[in-house]
Amino acid sequence: MKPERGSGGEGVSAIDLPSTGRSDIELHLDRLYPAGDWLAQELSTVHEDLADIACDALPTVRITTILNESNDPELVTAVLRLPAATGVIVDNAHAGGICCAVDWDTGTVAKARKSSGPGEYDRHPVTGARITGRSVPDWRALKDLAIHTHRDHFALHTQIGWDIAATSRGPALIEANARPNVRIAQRATMRGIGATRHGELIRFHLERRTGEKRRLLTKA
Repeated sequence: MKPERGSGGEGVSAIDLPSTGRSDIELHLDRLYPAGDWLAQELSTVHEDLADIACDALPTVRITTILNESNDPELVTAVLRLPAATGVIVDNAHAGGICCAVDWDTGTVAKARKSSGPGEYDRHPVTGARITGRSVPDWRALKDLAIHTHRDHFALHTQIGWDIAATSRGPALIEANARPNVRIAQRATMRGIGATRHGELIRFHLERRTGEKRRLLTKA
């Protein structure tokens, strides 16, 4: 369960329906979400190849796609997000998570870094399992899911940050973010956005938009 409005994984909770009566669920929701609406999603379980670094959460890959000069979605960032503590069911930076750059071609994961603050890890800080050098399961399918969904269903959006999980049943699109957090990718790669293809395309869109406004003003 998650609030319809919110960010950073705040208010997300898991409810065990088989052992919970309807009245208990309603009381639980009223306590969590006294105002506004909420979303219900079936709980997904992590792919077995990531289970040893998942703790109690579902790790997701933040894949950012942005329209390129030909108006086609292009992948510009890919970051695996992991929880860094037990008892936490989200992988967000706000919950103390860690992030790892993912090689776009191979799906290979680099060393993890704290999403905020100092800290680098070749192994998971809780489980001790290796992080650096492992691969994201079903990587090509995860990448294609982001690009095709942008092209086929959100073509009017310039850029989108996708949270996609490798689950026991295959790639699952968890959510789309209209304002993707570029800080996560910068932390994971230790590169400023201005030195990347992402920054190049943002500059392209800003300059094109500025030129369109100028032409409209000139006509007026």
